[in-house]
Amino acid sequence: GIKRALAELSAIVAAVEARGVDARLHVELGEVRGFDYYTGVRFQAFVQGAPDAVLAGGRYDSLLGRYGRPSPAVGFAIDVESVAGALEAAEHDGAGAASPSAELANGAGGVLVSGPLGTATAVADELRRRGKRAAADLASLRGDALTAYARRWGFTEIVRAGERAAGPRAGVSNPKKPAR
Repeated sequence: GIKRALAELSAIVAAVEARGVDARLHVELGEVRGFDYYTGVRFQAFVQGAPDAVLAGGRYDSLLGRYGRPSPAVGFAIDVESVAGALEAAEHDGAGAASPSAELANGAGGVLVSGPLGTATAVADELRRRGKRAAADLASLRGDALTAYARRWGFTEIVRAGERAAGPRAGVSNPKKPAR
């Protein structure tokens, strides 16, 4: 069991590294606190300016079975107060760095990539490697729902990955204007 668990952790670390995530990863093999429903890896995410984790979650394959629908699952929760504290610290960091809200106001909102999950994720990864803020739409939104989501989260561009090209900017739209 220990060898299998270590192999799973190794695969997770390799997957994070392969995605080019700009983060430091720390694996704590002695961590024993947590909820009893976790069945595998647990994780936390920390950012500069927040003394506590801004995100925490893990694998909980047996939890949904308690409610009549057994299914493998991974989930997380975002600590809104920790995120707000980190954003406030970033706005007042004294280093002259632009705050996230200032970046959005200046049109640096980034790109939301929709389409088949694998393709959308690959396109978003490539855009991030080029220094852009990018995210893949994991909910397979379409039409007005996709546009509303992009507006809500400050994306200034939508790329529809994997669609057949009809011109030089096929699949690209601005969520502030209705898509053609």
